[in-house]
Amino acid sequence: MQATGCTRDHQANAMRVKNNLPSGLPVMPRIKGVGRIVVVTHSFPTPAQPYRGKSNLEMLRALNRMVDVQVVCPFSRYPRWMQPKWHRSPDPDFSPGGVQAYYLEYPAFPVITRAFNGLTCANYAEPLVRALQPDVILNYWIYPVGFAAVTLARRLRVPAVVGSIGSDLHNIPDAISRYLSGWTVRNADYVITKSESLRQHAIGLGADAGRTRAIHNGCDAAIFTVRSRTEARRELGINPSAHLILYVGRFDIKKGVRELAQAARELAKSDRNIKLIFAGNGPDEGVLRRMVAQPGGEQIEIIGRLEPASIAQWLAACDVFSLPSYDEGCPNAILEALCCGRPVVATNVGGIPEVMNESCGYMVAARDVAALAAALRQALDRRWDEQLLARQFRRDFETMAREVLEVCETALKRPLPKWQAAPEPVLAGAHA
Repeated sequence: MQATGCTRDHQANAMRVKNNLPSGLPVMPRIKGVGRIVVVTHSFPTPAQPYRGKSNLEMLRALNRMVDVQVVCPFSRYPRWMQPKWHRSPDPDFSPGGVQAYYLEYPAFPVITRAFNGLTCANYAEPLVRALQPDVILNYWIYPVGFAAVTLARRLRVPAVVGSIGSDLHNIPDAISRYLSGWTVRNADYVITKSESLRQHAIGLGADAGRTRAIHNGCDAAIFTVRSRTEARRELGINPSAHLILYVGRFDIKKGVRELAQAARELAKSDRNIKLIFAGNGPDEGVLRRMVAQPGGEQIEIIGRLEPASIAQWLAACDVFSLPSYDEGCPNAILEALCCGRPVVATNVGGIPEVMNESCGYMVAARDVAALAAALRQALDRRWDEQLLARQFRRDFETMAREVLEVCETALKRPLPKWQAAPEPVLAGAHA
């Protein structure tokens, strides 16, 4: 009975969202070209996580200035007694500025329903997506929401463009998810990825190489630009003689935060001016705080999550930015550091080699503390040309949005009969 009640609550929420569409939302005429794009993704800001999917938000804001963009954000919701302590249900009335977004939930259980989450997501999102009358359905994150996007596109007889941002292809959790991710990229009309490395991953899952494209992230040059290190340090109260290393992002072991802290402690043995700043938050913040509390952790400081303008200020203040991840798509943090004229020490993984080289920093193997410490030392000792570093990456979100729109227009020109050729996959026990 509890599950039935939960399901009814979710269905009621989906219909409430549908029935509360803005009264001024125009009915888009069926003309040649893209009039309205409906984006189906959970990689998008929420009140509890305002910086979630921030590069997606900035690109979609730019895209919304070119065509009408409506964002549908479906999130899985576990029964109350199974929800983690940090769970916060999305506010259906919340929408970030610059683009209209709608939030809804669909029922799920940890692990147990993983094989069916894509189909359930599609079923709960369908009333809203259908009411929005898309010309194209665009997605970011392959499974389950990408699967839902392709399924909805077939039902509405419109093209689907699915996108990968990194972890959705790098860290597929099991064979069933891999099979369903493969079905998604094979049956989408087009696949876009944040890096060439991810594009090759998608092709490896069966995507047609001719219908894939790598579209790198952009950066807001109005915020992230070269400015005085001396001035930034005075504003932040940082010792002018400090050798400042900065990390900005999610506190996650897979981001290499543990290795970075260890490398800083090694450097501090021979350099008392070493200072490592961790800006952000995440599931492994406790690991970092325990390392700070240990002997030798005095040079490490955790300052929490920052607004974009504050990130730019800290980038201006630092000597080196570091992101020693185990895998990556196209990390915006590196792009922002380069735009600010700061050298980068990162790992040679994913899409990182596509956006930097030895003219703007150093790359090392993941999980190698000694190599990371040596590269940080080299970067700190080298004289860098700030303006040259800033010229390494000149790409804004408008350029990214135009490229995404080109793909959507290409997908719209594809013949419709394709959607009748491949039915939704049926898994054993799906109708039990």
